[in-house]
Amino acid sequence: MVNPLYKFYLVVRSTFFWILFLPGVLATTMLLTIFIFMPFNFRIGILKCWIRFTLFTLMIFCGLRYEVEGLENITNEGVIIMSKHSSTWETIALQYFFGPLVWVVKRELTWIPFFGWGLLAMDAIALNRGTGR
Repeated sequence: MVNPLYKFYLVVRSTFFWILFLPGVLATTMLLTIFIFMPFNFRIGILKCWIRFTLFTLMIFCGLRYEVEGLENITNEGVIIMSKHSSTWETIALQYFFGPLVWVVKRELTWIPFFGWGLLAMDAIALNRGTGR
């Protein structure tokens, strides 16, 4: 059985993370939307600042640490990266470790105010999953 005090500690830590994460998402997507006419690399710079901040807060508040192996194998040429998508973490982190990525997303995600606008500002490819192939 898990110690109730430990559960409380986890709730407090994750609450502090979310208190910083959600306004960070909102601020970043607003900036991306405002600067949609700026060059793509400028928008990637904004996004990478937010990613660094998010990975840092995950480390501080949630104790999430990671180790990346094989960075020497990452090429500067165009590639397709397919991840199992077992959490939101890899969606955020892959953009940090690889050169500028363009995400393929569900079309419905672009309908979310601010968040969806940020996705569109990052040239995300929105697919309608209901159309089959």
